[in-house]
Amino acid sequence: MEKLTNVVYMVSLPMNTLCWVQGPCVMEKTYRYKGKERKRRVVAEDGDKPITFEKLARRTNDYFWYRRTVSEGTKGPITYEFMRKRVILSDPRG
Repeated sequence: MEKLTNVVYMVSLPMNTLCWVQGPCVMEKTYRYKGKERKRRVVAEDGDKPITFEKLARRTNDYFWYRRTVSEGTKGPITYEFMRKRVILSDPRG
C-alpha cells in the first residue's frame, strides 16, 4: 500500500461539519503573549465562509457519487454511497 503523509480519510461525519472546498483566505495576526510579540495565521473575515458537509453533498453532481455493497446483512446487502473529495476542515473553535 502506498504511504501518504498528512492524508486523512473520514467516513460517516456529522452533516453539520464545516469545511472549505478550496483553501480559505488567511492573514497573519500579531498579538502579545507574556510580553513578547507573536504572530498567528487566522482566516480572513472577508473571505469565503465554510460550508457544511450537507451543502457540499447536495451541490455535488451524481457523477461523483459511488455506491458500493460492503457486506451481506440479515435483511439483504448493506450498501453505502460515498464520494471522494479533498476538503479543508474548519476549526470549530474559531
